[in-house]
Amino acid sequence: MRTIREHELFTRAEHVNTLAVSDNTALSLLHNSGAPSKIVQWDIETGSKQFEFENVGLAAHGLVIWDDYILTLDSRGGKLKLVCAQRPSIECTTNSANQR
Repeated sequence: MRTIREHELFTRAEHVNTLAVSDNTALSLLHNSGAPSKIVQWDIETGSKQFEFENVGLAAHGLVIWDDYILTLDSRGGKLKLVCAQRPSIECTTNSANQR
C-alpha cells in the first residue's frame, strides 16, 4: 500500500479520533485534549478547512451523520449529543429521546 496524499491539518493536542467521508468532503472529530471538542469539515483534495461545528461535547468520540444531524458521544458529559448539521452549527439536543 502506498500513500497517495497527506494533509497536515491538525495538531497532536487536537487529537483526531473519528472521520466521516462523503464525496470530496471529510468531517474530522477533534477530541481536543482539555478543550471542548469540535468537528472540522474539510476538502479531501485540497486539505482546505471549510467549516467548524462546535458544541459537540467534551472529550467527544464517535461521529454519525443521520438525516440533517450529527451525533457524537460526549464522554466527559456522559451524553449523546445531537447537533444540527446545517451551517452555522446549532445545538439541537432535546430532553426526550423520542424528539428531534
